[in-house]
Amino acid sequence: MPVFPNNVSLRQLRAFDEVARQGAFAPAARELCLTQSALSESIRQLEEALGLRLFDRTTRTVGLTAAGQAFLLDVRQAFETLEQGFQNLNDLAALRRGKVRIAAAPSILAVLLLPVLPALRVLHPGIEVDLIEDSAEGIAQRVQTGTWILGWALSTLPVQRC
Repeated sequence: MPVFPNNVSLRQLRAFDEVARQGAFAPAARELCLTQSALSESIRQLEEALGLRLFDRTTRTVGLTAAGQAFLLDVRQAFETLEQGFQNLNDLAALRRGKVRIAAAPSILAVLLLPVLPALRVLHPGIEVDLIEDSAEGIAQRVQTGTWILGWALSTLPVQRC
């Protein structure tokens, strides 16, 4: 079971990262648009929640403890992972990435879908398309059994006749 204190916030982790980056509270507070006292309190709460000191402080300098140095690497890795996750979501929302699965009768695939695939690839090169030949019953079974999270039988969609 993962261990993550409920009282540690992303804001505190961001404050920790920025103080480590700046090497001082005042410039870190300015960068985060916080007062120095609010930043200091955030770091104090983080250290209290973790049960150890992350910074060695003197009146003139702020340095990471050994535990702070080790934790900083993990925090930055977590931020990179979160950033990648947000980028992935943005790509999906903007149709720059993703996967589309289409199941239909062979005639539907040949007549309606195959002719438009080249244009789709030009407009959305990051979208992967899976075409599956199947009957209406087979498609319905895929959806009912959860083989696909989302799917539909194209043969049941209205087809415009020319």
